[in-house]
Amino acid sequence: MPVMDNQAEPRRGRVFNAVLASVLPVLAMYLVWLAGVGVMLAIGSFRFPESTFYLIVPLIVFIFLIVAAFVTEIFLVYADDILVEIPAIRFFLFLWTGVIAFLVYRLTVTGGFKGQAVAALGTVNLLVFACLCATWMASALKKPAELVPVCAVVALADLFSVLAGPTREIAKGIASYYEKGMEGPPPFADFILIKIPVPGIDTPMPLFGVSDWIILVFLCSAMVRFGLSDSLVGPGMTGIKRRKRLAFYFPVAAMGLAFAVLAAQASGLFLPALPIMVSFFLIHGLWANESMRRLDAREWWLIGGFSVVLLTLLAAGLYVGS
Repeated sequence: MPVMDNQAEPRRGRVFNAVLASVLPVLAMYLVWLAGVGVMLAIGSFRFPESTFYLIVPLIVFIFLIVAAFVTEIFLVYADDILVEIPAIRFFLFLWTGVIAFLVYRLTVTGGFKGQAVAALGTVNLLVFACLCATWMASALKKPAELVPVCAVVALADLFSVLAGPTREIAKGIASYYEKGMEGPPPFADFILIKIPVPGIDTPMPLFGVSDWIILVFLCSAMVRFGLSDSLVGPGMTGIKRRKRLAFYFPVAAMGLAFAVLAAQASGLFLPALPIMVSFFLIHGLWANESMRRLDAREWWLIGGFSVVLLTLLAAGLYVGS
């Protein structure tokens, strides 16, 4: 006669509750972003004077960066710890974002849906994917000082990619696609862009790539991991997560990203966002947190060695390109 496991039912119940507790915040992320897009589209139905357009765009960019920071906050506060305890749930959510990304791709390429609704779904799905990737990556850090060489590597790699690497060619393809009125199927790179609706513009406006938000969340998650401050306003994510209660959250890295996006729009140039973003982060982090300033010889060698290699490659790429 088989022996019943009296603990099996409670164990299944705990797993179900963990899955529910992690999936619900992710669903909330989708709903909050889509609701924000819906409100902006409703506002866009009103006519605005053309003279105010150049004032409206920066305001909309800031609003949606705040919304993106808020949905990231939902993930970090309510879902992140559960995914650390049960990694299988993270794998399930990766599959989830993959299915939605495939759906967005099919709707756009096969169905011809290039409007705001599909773009909004694709964008919030990228934000969820960024959170899943970044928090997993941050778990590899051992001490706060490691963030300094990581930021240096990220900034130099992005600078090289934009000026003489693959990002340069990708940007040309995307620019050509939008300049031609979005005719035909979009290039694949268009599906990894964060886009927002802007009143007065019928098509969604690209802001930056998903890799920029992955690094931003990585930095925020790392600061939480070490109990450090990542915000000029409010308690920062460390304090918010400790209280398990949502509050206004706009990290320093998001300020750097906003500056990079607005500078690119004002100048009409394709600027690398990551060097600007991590510069804002490092200036604040090194000033406010002494533990980030304790670099040992390994960190200095890593910064110097990678800088020499990447700057050499950058010089070679610019020479060949000229």
